[in-house]
Amino acid sequence: METTFTRALVDSIPLLVVSGELDIATKDSFAAATARFLAESTAEVVIDLRAVPYMDSTAVSVLIGVGKTCRLAKRRLAIVRPAPNTPCSRIWELLQLDRVFASYDSVHDASAELAR
Repeated sequence: METTFTRALVDSIPLLVVSGELDIATKDSFAAATARFLAESTAEVVIDLRAVPYMDSTAVSVLIGVGKTCRLAKRRLAIVRPAPNTPCSRIWELLQLDRVFASYDSVHDASAELAR
């Protein structure tokens, strides 16, 4: 399965939809896609991970870097959690990433929170 990064707007908020596995083989493309996304976006951004079946620690490190970049620039980041009952969601839960990121179950919930 090829990993893709698709940009869109939802309620005028930039959205990056990630589809496919995020691991050591896709780390560089994931890092480049998120860097481009942040460079071309406004203060609020959403990253959608629902279509990511698996991610490893390299993907988590990229996400943590994105979070740090957003915090330092006083930007708001929302993450749409991985789909339930997947290896990716299990990793998300084990690492307690809901404590690290503002996490939501849907793009609608994430964009509504950022629009406030």
